[in-house]
Amino acid sequence: MTWLVLGGLLAPALARRALAAGKVPRIGVVFPGVQGPSGQAFEKALGGLGWVLGQTLHVEYRFARGDAARVPALVAELIRLPVDALLVSSDAIPVAAEATRTIPIVMTFAIDDPVERGWAASLAQPGGNVTGITLYAPELTAKRLELLKTAVPALRRVGVLAPGGVAGLGQVRAAEAAAHALGLQAQVAGVREVGDYEPAFQAFRRETTQGVLVLSSSAFYTERRRLADLALQHRLPLVSPFREVSEAGGLLAYGPSVVELWAQRVPSYVDRILKGARPGALPIEQPSTFELVVNQRTARALGLAMPPSLLVGADKVIE
Repeated sequence: MTWLVLGGLLAPALARRALAAGKVPRIGVVFPGVQGPSGQAFEKALGGLGWVLGQTLHVEYRFARGDAARVPALVAELIRLPVDALLVSSDAIPVAAEATRTIPIVMTFAIDDPVERGWAASLAQPGGNVTGITLYAPELTAKRLELLKTAVPALRRVGVLAPGGVAGLGQVRAAEAAAHALGLQAQVAGVREVGDYEPAFQAFRRETTQGVLVLSSSAFYTERRRLADLALQHRLPLVSPFREVSEAGGLLAYGPSVVELWAQRVPSYVDRILKGARPGALPIEQPSTFELVVNQRTARALGLAMPPSLLVGADKVIE
């Protein structure tokens, strides 16, 4: 992994030269959809770290608007500007890692194992130009499926909504293994663009699935309202990694707060890198705090009686 070492050496030198020359640093952010509460929390946190947007720091946003095919062009556009750091998530990470080995890359969240994918030598010492946050945790995928089975004891066949392409294959393997361990059959549907959501849920209904497990993806977070609406429309209990999906109408959610990651951890990476830290020396972090959200309103609409154990253990119950 020679490029890991080379990128780690060049990136901080570029950042230090830019600041020393009085150049206002510029960062590029690729969102899978459009800007929402995460971007707002990020900008507020940057201000708390002393950065003044438009004066001491420029932020260039690019929006894929639900179309993953647009991501390579957006990343290339930001690199050409150029930018002093790239912020990317999900399937935009391999695009950025392939496109540049010198510009620091901050994963706002990864859905794959960064070491297995070759973006980092290890989580503790990434060694190259890629660092940030990973949500890759097969045990959480199994936990979400267990929660869905608890809420729907008659569950025998589960639909698994997965990112399309090669992204998230580790999550798919974990979901299939967890389903097998629980005596369930898994029906996987991949989603690459907005037009894939409705056919995926139609396929789940045709295959007589009795619930849906949503895997981690920044696109799924962006399309949380669409996911919740489709699940209710097709009368499918749904569990996801994001509390916002449950707040939009999904039955269950278990995972970290994405907004808090953007408000705390992501700005910290940007701040340190722009001040000269080597991305290869900044450990890749994994969230350690998770929330269980139960939407009782949705449970009633689906005719489900939530077990007391779920309600007592929930961090938030939506009535």
